Amino acid sequence: MREIFEIVTTTTRYAINDGHDEKISSHYSLFTHFSLLAPVHHTVMTYSMIRVTTKLIPSRSGNLGVMTLNNPKAMHALNLEMSHCVQDVLKEWYADDTLAAVLLKSGKTETKTRVFCAGGDVKSIYKDAIASPDETHGQGTPGLTTAEFFRQEYIVNHALATATKPQISLWDGIVMGGGVGLSIHGKYRVATENTVFAMVREYRTSPGQRKPYECID
Repeated sequence: MREIFEIVTTTTRYAINDGHDEKISSHYSLFTHFSLLAPVHHTVMTYSMIRVTTKLIPSRSGNLGVMTLNNPKAMHALNLEMSHCVQDVLKEWYADDTLAAVLLKSGKTETKTRVFCAGGDVKSIYKDAIASPDETHGQGTPGLTTAEFFRQEYIVNHALATATKPQISLWDGIVMGGGVGLSIHGKYRVATENTVFAMVREYRTSPGQRKPYECID
């Protein structure tokens, strides 16, 4: 069956047919061909085994699982608690036969700039490193944010890359670093006129030599 997703944003409506976008002005919601094309109400989902955080809000809209990034003070940057929550939510959703797809979007920010996810919360990692200068940072030591954050982030990336249900990500704003990791592995990524994409990388010219980080945009 051809997969058809109709995505209605605040200013634009996208009908996605196998990767082709059609832009029509309308208001925000999301429908799929699995459901009747009629408005549905969001229901906040609660599970006893999920590690919860107010910075990521899982909900349900019909047969669609919706994850809303809600870390406005850090431009929805991904932190360790959010990674834990994403892992637990996805585990529940992938096992739920009544859910057909997953939508990842962001909430509002404290500025006028539209943001999907501005990357990983490196500020919290830096603070952890400063607070424990005697620890062996950068060596993958369990329990240290400097190591555990990246370990858990890559677990999330692997879960998304091997997902059993399609994922749709609304790139309505800045998409950087960890935000790319949260969405690039999904089947559908919807860009709008507000999308700003950037991904940092580090590369080596020879063993033991590193070049400075570059930004791919």
